[in-house]
Amino acid sequence: MPSVCEARTPGGEDGQDRRSGARRAHASGAGPGDLAPTPEVRAERERARFRLHLVRHRSALKNRIHAILIAFGRACPMSDLFGVAGRELLDSLALPEPWQTNLVESLALVDDLTARIDALELELRRLGAEHPRCGCS
Repeated sequence: MPSVCEARTPGGEDGQDRRSGARRAHASGAGPGDLAPTPEVRAERERARFRLHLVRHRSALKNRIHAILIAFGRACPMSDLFGVAGRELLDSLALPEPWQTNLVESLALVDDLTARIDALELELRRLGAEHPRCGCS
């Protein structure tokens, strides 16, 4: 009696193999160790995932700063609120507490996260990670 993998002929009417990647690998004689990425690749992927994690936190903080301005009817007259002119505007604001402290602390966290993200980008470039999804190319 044929095994479950062999019970049907793989492929549909168009002749494409419909088995999953693991089943195709098993059928070709590849062992489970042949499918796992190397430790170097895994480390590079983890660095890229952590960079993305930090970028998402930074974006959330920037969105929070925009929300504080909107809550007090302050329009953003420039395209980049976190550039030089935007920072001057944010530094000149006098908001009531606790929003002023939230703004100052959020800006400090944005600066810290930006420094950490930049360091990770340099490390990824040094290691040769030039993938477009990584954001480092």
